Amino acid sequence: MFIWEPVASQWGRDHHSLMMPPDVIETSEKNGRYLLFLKYALLCVILFLLAGEHPWSVVRAASHSRGVPSLVIVGAVGGVSLFVCKRLLILPWPSLSASERTPLDSSGEAILRTHPYLRGPVLFWLATFLAGGAAEEFWRAVCIGAFQQNDYSPILAILLTAPAFSVAHASGMPPRLPGGLAHMGVEIIIGSVLGLVFVWSGSLLSLWIASVIYYTSDFYWLRRRHEQPAPAR
Repeated sequence: MFIWEPVASQWGRDHHSLMMPPDVIETSEKNGRYLLFLKYALLCVILFLLAGEHPWSVVRAASHSRGVPSLVIVGAVGGVSLFVCKRLLILPWPSLSASERTPLDSSGEAILRTHPYLRGPVLFWLATFLAGGAAEEFWRAVCIGAFQQNDYSPILAILLTAPAFSVAHASGMPPRLPGGLAHMGVEIIIGSVLGLVFVWSGSLLSLWIASVIYYTSDFYWLRRRHEQPAPAR
């Protein structure tokens, strides 16, 4: 995603550094959060322009005879499966689960939460998952469809789009991911599975539903976990 947030940009110009103090980070993330909708809208416009005169023909992975109910079921199963896989992947990696907790300072007061989903209004994030899912998955479908139209393997398109998908979520202010290679690795896996959902279903609808269900489920899991009191030591 693009970095247009004015507070972070001004700090970088004035101090020639990306290392910002906590109060500047908080202000920058709050401002940047509401620029996400503009970024996703611009992404959709760019994709329509790149797709040419017949954009929907580009995002057709394969002909299919499934009706809308079947496509919805495929997307729902894909989204739930992604969420379960994410939770299973996190179990053996303490560095991943640590970012989902709110650290405490020496006085016991909560300090800056480490996961972006723990900051900001719930309705904002739900709307972001709807808009972001539409833009990002349309982008993924365009990439895979363009590869297939040029007689390249869709697997190659999936392998190329998944890392780009991960990098995009780790960039910007605020990012959609906490920092760290482990989080980016998990997101590459998520992006690869989403690509397979599209290739298997041949439908952008299934892909969008899978994305929305996965990110919404992960969001509520993190929020509920944060609200629970920490176990006594």
